[in-house]
Formats: sequence, structure tokens, C-alpha cells
Amino acid sequence: MSHRPLRPNVPRCFVTVRSIFFGLALTFGTGIARAQTTVAPGSSSAAAAVTPPVIVHFESAPYPPEAKQAGLEATVILRLAIDTEGQVTEAQVVEPAGHGFDEAAVEAARHFIFTPAERGGAPVASRILYRYAFKLLPDKKDGPAPAAPKLGELRGVLLGGNPPMPLAGANVQVRRANAPELTTVTDAQGSFVLGDLVEGDCELAITYPGFEPILQKEHVLGGQATVLKYTLSPKDDSYLEVTVRGSAVHREVTHYELTRRELLRVPGTFGDAVHAVEAMPSVARAPAFSGALIVRGSAPQDTQVFVDGTLVPQVFHYGSLSSVVPSEMIESLDFYPGNFSVRYGRGMGGIVELGLRQIDPDGKYHGSAQIDFINVRANAEGPLPGMRAWSFMAGARTSYVDRWLVPVLRGSGSAIQGIPRYSDYQMYLERRLPKHGVFRIGFFGATDQYIPIEENPKDWRAPTDSFGYLQSLLRVPLAPDINLRASWSMGRMHSSSPGDNGRMNTSTANLATARGEISAKTGLVGIARVGTDLMYAPYTVGAVTDVSQSGGGLASVRTDSPSLHAVDLHGVFLRPAGFAEYEFAPNPRTNITGGVRLDYAKDTHEVDVAPRISARQTIVDKPFSPILKAGVGLFFQPPAPGQTLPELGTPDLSSERAIHSMLGVEQPLSKQVSLSIEGFEKELRRLIYSRTDGSGNTVTENSGTGRVVGVDLLLRYRPDARFFGWVAYTLSRSTRRRTPDEESRLFVYDQTHILNVLASYQLGRGWELGGRFRYISGFLYQACSGGLFDNSVGVYRCYGPYVQNRLPPFHQLDLRVEKTWTYTNFKVSGYLDVINAYFHNSPDYAVPNYDFSGVKNLSLSLPILPSFGLRGEF
Repeated sequence: MSHRPLRPNVPRCFVTVRSIFFGLALTFGTGIARAQTTVAPGSSSAAAAVTPPVIVHFESAPYPPEAKQAGLEATVILRLAIDTEGQVTEAQVVEPAGHGFDEAAVEAARHFIFTPAERGGAPVASRILYRYAFKLLPDKKDGPAPAAPKLGELRGVLLGGNPPMPLAGANVQVRRANAPELTTVTDAQGSFVLGDLVEGDCELAITYPGFEPILQKEHVLGGQATVLKYTLSPKDDSYLEVTVRGSAVHREVTHYELTRRELLRVPGTFGDAVHAVEAMPSVARAPAFSGALIVRGSAPQDTQVFVDGTLVPQVFHYGSLSSVVPSEMIESLDFYPGNFSVRYGRGMGGIVELGLRQIDPDGKYHGSAQIDFINVRANAEGPLPGMRAWSFMAGARTSYVDRWLVPVLRGSGSAIQGIPRYSDYQMYLERRLPKHGVFRIGFFGATDQYIPIEENPKDWRAPTDSFGYLQSLLRVPLAPDINLRASWSMGRMHSSSPGDNGRMNTSTANLATARGEISAKTGLVGIARVGTDLMYAPYTVGAVTDVSQSGGGLASVRTDSPSLHAVDLHGVFLRPAGFAEYEFAPNPRTNITGGVRLDYAKDTHEVDVAPRISARQTIVDKPFSPILKAGVGLFFQPPAPGQTLPELGTPDLSSERAIHSMLGVEQPLSKQVSLSIEGFEKELRRLIYSRTDGSGNTVTENSGTGRVVGVDLLLRYRPDARFFGWVAYTLSRSTRRRTPDEESRLFVYDQTHILNVLASYQLGRGWELGGRFRYISGFLYQACSGGLFDNSVGVYRCYGPYVQNRLPPFHQLDLRVEKTWTYTNFKVSGYLDVINAYFHNSPDYAVPNYDFSGVKNLSLSLPILPSFGLRGEF
């Protein structure tokens, strides 16, 4: 009896190549403290119209004794998170002042009370920048303050559009009780100045045609100029955000962004952020526990996942029960199913970009611990002892599902023969830099293996994978309109896979990557970006191969082949790239982005030139206006390293090529609900396939073609104080032709219908309930039309042609219920996540009968998987 771990039902050659080369292919007090708002809470060109929060209770901070004695004054810039009840839930220092001012400002700000921000009359959570100014005032013994009022000044700049640009001619008014209104207009640079203002509170009103007005309370400081910056929201309500905050401009016309609340609350994901991608449009169902991402009819290896700019070899652990980066460290997830910008390359599928969150700079230690039926994990963060302005964030996790599930499955007759066991670790150091810059350095890694179901199995050989990265990130402004983002990483990947010849095949790569991008505003209408993207990896491969079975595959079951021999290969994997693009916004309703990317591959000695262009156009300058979007571009994917090695493959292969094109419309239906419909097409050329020549040898060449066509629909209710949810549906068809004279056939990963319906609702008193329903077309398989007994060998052989059939459809209901208890300094939550609540057994692959008279449908899916978890945070 053979023992194979659970793995996807994919062609044998792909499993073998992936197990060896997948990592290589993808990696390649007395003083009175006074405060005022300095940046408009609604300062986001990507935000819908909102009423910003207004402070109703101000807490005075005690003046730091040492600073007071030294006669020091300071201003601390804070970022405040305000909930739907106006309470400050988080206070972070953005621009520190030191000398005890930061700690005093944070502690006081936690006691502020605001009227909450509103969107459409409903309260919403928000984030604002707040300036807390410490000024030394004379003691009472020094006599009363001068009777003459102090005069101050308000000056600032007004921006709008996408990308944000100065708004000239905007009307700016200062209103205050028992005083006449003062009015001015912004100049060509969007700047304004209002001088000779009496110290005290005032109300600032800003209006500009086509944009939502701003009405904001400000405070004038006597003898000082208060500098302000506002970004007006367009009335088209096209860019809806959950929180009132600044938002980056996205170059991709096809882009889905999930908020942190959605990432952690999607039912059926065990609270794992990356699994939330599987509920978005364009993402097909992968074979059970495979950990693959199948995007728009492409193969899993065509889609790339990045963590803060670093390409990771595998985003999911074995069994796909959790991702290799814990959700506690993730701030955002961006998903681009196609037509992505020239910043990304070497792939024809989709892009998933995980952004790590910044460490809380409040000077306190925080942490969390969680245990459920799958794994146990812990995280901690806080100031780094002995190193001012530095913070740390660390975490670790290990699974133990095999320890209780293996005994349950023994003797159950399940087709599953192995259960995954995994662990991962993360450690980062971070320093905040001036002007919102950040520098981060740290390491993360993971280890995976399989545990057999059978006790003491003979000849148990299972794949193992491990990787570890040292990673660094730098984001810093070089000038007022010039920004730099750079990241680099160094790491080691090791993969081991069992071969049918009794030997474990292994590969090891020492990987170095570097990415850098400089963006600069060019006048009033655009942003220019240039960047580099480098991969360098010395590698070794130890395997047994059959030279007559070329194409990057390893030894087949033909262990008696005279051409079977062991190989011990060493080489260098080098793929540099450069890119440039320009984002042009001639008016607030139009955005056009064009760029080009150049990639070089050392193994093929090819330079791939990939031009791309995309555009967005708001139809009318009115609320809820539809937005048209379109894009077309060229995308290349170089061969996997094993396919170009002389000993294993074909050295003269070329990069596979795809043309992505799309046309869509976004229609806001209300301030929470939006509808997006998008048609897409991918024309694939120079696909790498293997065939047998007239001499019986396998030849690998760029002979394949393919086509993917489909439509995505997303009806989304963005999170409010209690609810979020969406309906995502994809209708598509993916075909391939291995050679020009071969008939076009459905691709093995084709799934016609993909439907996800999910919702989550906060019931109150800490309770939240959610559910997700999925319906997806079944997997394809090849079936023989009949069998013929071969008397010479005593077995049946296929008689007649193979035909494509489809397994029954997959459908499943996942449920999640969570209860949170909040205390003064910590909170505890318990949750129950139930996968496949109504016990539906969906088949994953088909096994033919011994005589090819039919097939038996088998499933690797568990009939039901409930997971109860407890989590504590401080």
C-alpha cells in the first residue's frame, strides 16, 4: 500500500515540478496644554463625503516637569482612532517631540470625547491627525495675563482630485461668534492665508464646485501661524472608505481592498486574513488543502503574493489551514486579479499584496494570545528597551491539529493519508522617521511537513518545505513632492519531495531581492514613478531524472529506464527589471496611467518589454455617478528554473506571454452600497508544454496557446458600525491548446461559475454573527470511454479516446459567531467557526475503475470542521 499525503488533484508532472522548483520559480500642569486640529479629518481624495468628528471634551495634559524646568515648548502630532460613539480607541504619535511630551499627549488624548464622524447621517469610525501643542503660560503669582488679545494666523493649502492637486479659487471663510466673517480664496497653488485673527476657537468653512464642503472647528493661537492642509472629497462618491482617513491612489483599474475588520471576520477562514481573498471575485476554488490561489483561469504558479514588497514562495501552510503571516500583523490586503501596474511582473495571473501594520508608538507593551482547534499563537509589541524611538513586534505559531485529528481519521476510511503540521515565526524592529516615514527590519519564516494517518507506515515519505527571510522596508519623503519606497530581503528556501524511485529529491535556494520606487508630482496634473525590481538566487538541486523525459520533470515510474541517473546541479538565478509609469489626471474626474516594464532573465537571455495602460472616468460631476474603467497590457512569465536547465529541461525556452484587457463600470448605489461589473479577457501565447516526438522522446517548447474570458460582479455593502457583506459572482471560461494543430480544450483549472455570498452583523453587547455560502462548478477530469483487457500484462488498458468530464458542483455553508468581553486594560473573545455546516461532501477528483467502465468520485475535504477559539489581548 502506498502512502501519499493529501495533495491537489493536478497532473503528475506539475506536482513533481512544483515540489522541487516552486520556490525557485516564485522567488525569483502649571503650564496649560492646548491642542488643535491641524489636518482635516476628512482629508482623503479617496473618501466619500463625510462630516468630520468634532471634539466636545478636551483633556489637559500635565506639563512634563523636566521640560517645564528647561523652559521647553513642543508640538506633538497624534493619529487618533475614534469609534462610532466618539471615544478615542487608539492614540499614536506620528511626529514625536521627546522630553516626555509624547507620553503626556497620548495619555491626555485617550480621554478626549468627540461627536463621531458621520456618513449619510450615520456615525462611522474615523482616524484623524491631531496637533497637541504644549505652551508655557505664566503662573498666577506672576499676575494676570495681558488684557490685549493676541492675534494669530491661519494659513494652509487645499487639495482635491485623484491624484490630489491644488485647487485654485476655492472659497475659505472664518466664522466666529460676535464677529464678522472673514473670507479669502485660494491662489494658483491652492494656498490661503487669513491673518489678524483673535486667539480662540473659530469655524472654518471651505467650498469648491464639484466637491463636498468642509465645515471644521479650528483654534487660533496668538502670536503663531497655524498651518493647515485639507483634501476635499469629490461629490461623485466613487471612493468609499470604511474610515475617514487618507488613502493611497491605486494605479490598477481592477483592484479589491479589504479592511482589517473584514479580513478578520470573514466566516469560514478561522480569522485568517489571506483566506479572505478566496471570497473575492475571480478566485476559483482550489483543490482541498492545496493552498493554491487560482485567479481568472490561470494556473496557481501564475499568481504572486508579496509581504511588504517581498515575494514569498508559499503564502499558505500545508493543508491551507492558515497563512504564513499571522493576521495580527496585517494592516491591509490588496488584490489585483488582472491588469496590474508595471510595478509587478514575472506573472500572468493575479497579485496579492499584504501590508504589515505599523507598531503602536504609545510607549506601552501590547500582546495577544490565541488557541483554537487548529493552532496556538502569540504576539507581542512595544518599545525596545534601551533604544529610544525604536519598537518591536514579534510572533510565533504552531499547529497541533494532527494531534487530535489523526486518531479521529484512523479507521474512518478517509482518502486523506497525511495531516499537516506547521510552525512560523516573525520578529520586526521599527523606527518612525520624520514626516511620516518609517524604517523596518526583521525576519520571518515557516516550516511544513506531513504526519501520516496510519500508525507506523512503511516507506512513509512526505514533502517538507521551509523558508526564512531577513527583510527590510523604508518609506520616506525625499522632498515635499517626492517619495521613496524601498525594500530588500535575503533568505533561504529548502524543499524536499519524494520520488517514485525511492529517493527524496531536494532543492535549496539562497534568495536576495531588492525593490525600489521613487514617485514625484509633476506640476498640477500628474505623478511620475520609476523603480527597479531585482531577484538573485544561487541554488542547488539534487534529484534523479530520466533524460528521455525532459521538460523540467524528474524521474517517472520508469525506474528501469537506461537513461535514469542522479543529478547534482548548481546555478545562479538572476532576473533584474526596471519600470516607469506616469499617472495623468487632467481634471478631478479623469485618471489615466501608462507605463512600461523591462525584464531580463539570465537563463533565457531574453529582455521582455511590457507596456500597459489603464484609465478611469467619472461620467458626471454628481453624487453616485457611474465610473467607467478600462485597461490593456502585456504580461510575461519566464520559465521555471527547472525548465531551462540543460540536464532537466530545454535551455532555449522563451517567456510565456499574455495580453490582459478589461472593460468595466462601478456604480455607487448609496453611501454604503456599490455595484461593480467588469468584463475581462486574457489571450495567452508561447505557453510551455511537453510532447512526445516520433522517437518517443519528450520535447518541451513554447507551443501552447490559451484564452480566458469572463465577467466579474461584485455587489458590496462596505462596513458600517454593525454590518458588512458582499455578493461576488464570476462567470468565465478558460481554454488551452498544447500545439497549433491540437483541438482547444477546457483548462484543468476552469470553473464556469463561482459564487460567494457573505455577511457579518454585530448584534451588540460584544456579539457578532456571520455566514458565507459558496457555489462553484466542479473540477474537470479526464475519463476513458472504455477498457480493454491486455492479456500480455494481465491488466485493463484504456480503449478509445479520453474525454473531459466535470465533477458535481461544490457548495458549502460556513458560519461564525464571536463574543467579546472588554475590560479596562484587556479584552477576551471567544469564537466558533464552522466549515461546511450542513455536511456536504464535495468531490475533489475521480479515480477510474479497474476496467475503465466508470469512475469513483473521491473527496479530500473534511465533512465538517468546527473550530472553537479563545483570544486575549492587552
